[in-house]
Amino acid sequence: MPGIVLNFQSFLSLCYSFRKSLFRKIGYSSLLLALLCSTHVWSAENLQAKEYLVKSAFLYNFARLSEWPEGTFRSTSNPFKLCLMGNDSFGLTLNSIRNKKINGRPLLIKRRVALEDAVECQLVFISRSEEKDLQHILSYLQAYPILLVSELPGFAHKNGHIRLFLNDENTLSLEINPQAARNAGLRISSRVLTLATIVETEKSVETEKSVETEQKAETDKSPETGKKVDNLQEGSDD
Repeated sequence: MPGIVLNFQSFLSLCYSFRKSLFRKIGYSSLLLALLCSTHVWSAENLQAKEYLVKSAFLYNFARLSEWPEGTFRSTSNPFKLCLMGNDSFGLTLNSIRNKKINGRPLLIKRRVALEDAVECQLVFISRSEEKDLQHILSYLQAYPILLVSELPGFAHKNGHIRLFLNDENTLSLEINPQAARNAGLRISSRVLTLATIVETEKSVETEKSVETEQKAETDKSPETGKKVDNLQEGSDD
């Protein structure tokens, strides 16, 4: 992935952090990360694969530790759909979770889904390749009970639900917008939230200007408004 380097020392630190915090707080049933972090020889060429192997485990646990509203699935036999939108950086690493189950449902992984088809998914990972269309994608999908995850900068501030990314120290971090998730009818477990930086949706400049205009309009409406308040106060003494 352009602009991201995961060096040997950083990856060891990342593994230590996962073992100490994520295993204990989330209670992974899978030994995937433990096996990954016990590997002693890594080449520079496969560090990106290691990164996305860890991210695959995160996606699995986001699905496992979140709640969807009743009626999300048409029947008890319907699979849980984890979908990738845009370029696929995961490759074969998602094979590590493809036989898992999400609350008893089989996990179905779909790649390069179109926006119109994404409404049938329960979790959508939005690739960096979709950055220029991100606002349109979020606006389209936010009306559906879909957990939206991406590594794009500012994702959670723009009404996305979870940003899973490498920070400046080359370790994986989480930014979560729980209110945006709740607005979509979703609930993210506190066991995930405690590992994340909690953010809110940024107000756009246009929204702020609109609010200011409305407030000014209310203030400037008519001098009668002030008189009515004065009259009301005078009447209260009777």
